[in-house]
Amino acid sequence: MQEKISLRLSILFILNIIGIITLYTKYSQLQSLGGFYMLAKAITGIPSPDYFSILQKASIFSNDILTSFIILPITLFSISLLIQNLKLFKKIILIFSVFYILILYVNIQSLTIIGTYLNINLLIDSIKFGIANTNQIINYVSTTSIIKLVIVLLITIAIIYISNNKKIEKILSRLTIISFMLSVFAYLWIVTSSPVNISFLKSPVLLNIVEHIYNKESVKISENPYEIYRKLLGAEPYIKPAHKYFGTELNSDLILFVMETAPVSSIDFTQEADNLPGISKLVNHSLISSNHYTTYPYTRKALFSILTSMYPINIKNKYINRYKHIKPFGLMEILKNRQYNTDVYNPLKNYTFAEVPMMKLLGASKIYLAPEEPYKEKICKIKVDKIIDSHNNINVDENRKKILFYDIMAFEKLKDTILEYKKNNKKFCALFLPQLSHGPWLSTNTTPPNATHVLHIGHELISIQLEWLNELIVALDKNNWLKNTIILVTTDHGLRTKQEFPNLPLGQINKYSFNVPFLLYAPNTFNKKIINQHLTSHIDIMPTLLTLLGIEYNNEKVQGSNMIIKTNRKIFFIARNYFGADGYYDTPFFYSYNYMFDLVLKSKDNNFDSILIIDNINKQKIIHNIQLLYALTNGWR
Repeated sequence: MQEKISLRLSILFILNIIGIITLYTKYSQLQSLGGFYMLAKAITGIPSPDYFSILQKASIFSNDILTSFIILPITLFSISLLIQNLKLFKKIILIFSVFYILILYVNIQSLTIIGTYLNINLLIDSIKFGIANTNQIINYVSTTSIIKLVIVLLITIAIIYISNNKKIEKILSRLTIISFMLSVFAYLWIVTSSPVNISFLKSPVLLNIVEHIYNKESVKISENPYEIYRKLLGAEPYIKPAHKYFGTELNSDLILFVMETAPVSSIDFTQEADNLPGISKLVNHSLISSNHYTTYPYTRKALFSILTSMYPINIKNKYINRYKHIKPFGLMEILKNRQYNTDVYNPLKNYTFAEVPMMKLLGASKIYLAPEEPYKEKICKIKVDKIIDSHNNINVDENRKKILFYDIMAFEKLKDTILEYKKNNKKFCALFLPQLSHGPWLSTNTTPPNATHVLHIGHELISIQLEWLNELIVALDKNNWLKNTIILVTTDHGLRTKQEFPNLPLGQINKYSFNVPFLLYAPNTFNKKIINQHLTSHIDIMPTLLTLLGIEYNNEKVQGSNMIIKTNRKIFFIARNYFGADGYYDTPFFYSYNYMFDLVLKSKDNNFDSILIIDNINKQKIIHNIQLLYALTNGWR
C-alpha cells in the first residue's frame, strides 16, 4: 500500500509544473496591466515601485498557490485512491496535465499579445484566421514560445514514464510532499501578513480563465430601446434631417475607400493632406479629421458599423449566421432600393474574412473576389514589380507580395467598373477593401520591432494604396466626373497586438487601436478644407452620407449622427473580445473598463497617459453605461 501511495505521489509531481506555469500566467495577467508600476498608479495615482512590499506582491499570487499547489494535489490524490488501476491513473493525469498546460499556454499568449484571457469568440476568430493565413501564424506565435511549450510537454510526459523507476519514484514522491508542505507554509505566511487588497487580482487564474470563456450580460431592457439609447448618449432626440446639408450631394455616386489597420499615429490626413497622393487632390473640398474613431478593432465589426450606423455587438450570432432570415438593412440596402449598383471589391477568397455573408445581408448587389475572378493579371504583375522597386525601403515578402497582387487586381476591377458606370450614367456605391496594410507590418521573429519604425512602415503601406486612389481620381477628373462623386477615405481600425505594435497598451482602450484617419470628399458641400475638431465614429458615416445624398432614413434605427454637426454625446469603443476592455468618451474624459481586473481608467487623453482614480460609485455608473449599450444593441432590431 505504501508503495502505491509513493507511486501516486511521484505521478502528482507533474502538478508542480502546472503550478509554476499558473503563477507565470498570473504574472502575465499583471504585466498586461503594466506591472506593479501601473497597479500602483491605478490605486494611488503615482507609479511608485516602492508602493508594494515583497509580501504584498506575493499576496497577489496567494490564491493561485492555494489552488494549484494545495487544493489541486489534494483533490487528485483523493481521486487516485479511488482508482486501483495505476496505469489508468497515469493516463488520466497525463491527459489532464497536457490539456491544462495547453489551456495555460494559449491564455499566456493571449495575455501577452492583447492583454486579456481568451474567450470563445476570440478563440474561434483566431482559429479561422490561422487556417486562412497559415503563413502569418509565426508573426503572432513566436518560435521561442513554441519550443518552450514542447519542452514542458516532453518533461511532463517524461515524469509519467520515469516514475516507474523505483529510485526516481521515491525522489519524486518526496519532492511532491516537500513542495506541498512549502506551499502550505508560504500560503499561510502570505495571508496572515499584510496582503494587498486588490479585488481584481484575488481570483485564481483557473477561475479567471473559466469566467472569460463566455461573456455574460447583466442588464435587461424592457422599455423602448431607442429612447433609452438617446438618454444613455446624453444626446438630444433626432429630428428630420432638414438642415442645410440635406441633399447637397443629391444623386451623387459614392466610393468608400476603406483600408486595413492604420491609426492616426501612423498617418494623419490633417497634418499631411497636401503631400499625400490622392488626398491632396481631394482635400480642398473635404471634411478631414484626426478625431475619428472606429467602433471595434476588428474588420468585420468595424465595417458593420460603417454600413449600418450600429455598434457591432453580438453581430456574428445575431445577424451574420442568420442573415437569410433577416430583412437586409444598412447603407447599401437603402441605396440599392434607389437603383444604385452596390458593389464590394475584395482581394480575399470566399471565406469568413471576405465578409461575403455580411455584405449580402447589408445589401451588396455584387461582390468581386479577386482570387476567384482573375482580371488583368499581366498589368497587375507589372504594377506589383513597379511598386516594389519604387518602395524599396519596405520589405515586401512573398505573402505581402501576393496580397499586393490581388489588391491591385481588385482595384483595377473597381476602377474600370466605376468608369463604365459613369459612362453609362448608372448610379453606384462602391466599397473597396484593400488588404496591403493588414498587420503585422513587420515579421516579429527577425528583429524586435521599433515603434517609430513600425509606424513609418504603416505610413508607407497606406501611401501605396493612396497612389491607387490618386489614379482613380485622375481618371474621374479627366472626364469631369468628380463633381458628382462622394469619396470616403478611412481605415477599418488601428493596431491591435504587441506583435503589431510594441508600444500598444494592453487591456485598455487606446489611440493606436481606435483613432483612425478620416476624409470625406463632398465637392458640392465643402468649398474648402474643413478640419473636424470634435470626436466622430464609424457609426456616424451612414447618417452623414445619407444626409448629403438627400435620402431620409429612420432616425430611431441609427445609433450615429451627422458628423458635420457637432453633438455632445457619448461615443463608445468596444473591444471586450480583443483587449478585455470597453470604454467611451464623455466630454472631456475617456473611460476604459478592464473586465479582467474590474478596473476603470479615466483620462483626458486618448491613450490614458494621465490616469485619474475612479471611486466605486462613479465606477459602477461607468460599468452600467457600457452594460446598457450591450443590452440596447442586442435588442435593437
